[in-house]
Amino acid sequence: MYMTARRHFLNFNKQLLFGELGSIIGAPTTAFIASNFTTNAAVISYSAVFGAIFVGCFSWIFARVIHRKKYGTLYSGNFTEDILYFTPAALIATLLFYYPTIYFVSKYLILRGDRITYSVLASQAIGFFFFVIVINTYRQILIKFFGKRL
Repeated sequence: MYMTARRHFLNFNKQLLFGELGSIIGAPTTAFIASNFTTNAAVISYSAVFGAIFVGCFSWIFARVIHRKKYGTLYSGNFTEDILYFTPAALIATLLFYYPTIYFVSKYLILRGDRITYSVLASQAIGFFFFVIVINTYRQILIKFFGKRL
């Protein structure tokens, strides 16, 4: 039981990390592209958030599909249920913690004169830290009170 729970925990967090790696690619890339068109720190920071959302979501879905396929649990009902349980919680966690952290920290660092890539990556690291804590807390609540594993 303990090893299975630990394996699920590690797999879940590997998927989050894979999604974050996608965000790490998407956020600075879109921020860099935006910086070629404007020097407005708010616009650059918004573009970083958009890049993190777009590439991060697709990366997480890809990792989830690979994981489900590897363990032979990839079928539409199971995957749909994962999305229905994960997406609302992830959306709330990202809207309340992750994306505001990326926006405000990156904007602050850019206005301070730091490089755009450093500003975005530093803000992502801080935001991801908060996101992982919140989403793992949610996952533990699902397990303890509803018997549902993500």
